[in-house]
Amino acid sequence: MLKPVLGSGHSTFSSDVVREALRLMEKQEEEKPAWLRQDFKDGIESGDAGPLDLEALTA
Repeated sequence: MLKPVLGSGHSTFSSDVVREALRLMEKQEEEKPAWLRQDFKDGIESGDAGPLDLEALTA
C-alpha cells in the first residue's frame, strides 16, 4: 500500500505517509457531526438486532 505513494515521489519515507494518513483520519473524525457520532454509539450500545430476514423486508 505504501509502495505506490513512495514510488510516485510524493514522499520519501513510509513514516511520512503513515503520519499523513493518521492526520487525515483525525481530521475526518473531527468533521463528523456530533449527532452522527452519538447515533452510532447508541446503535452499538443497543445490542444485537438479531438475524436479518430479507424475505420479510421484501414482502
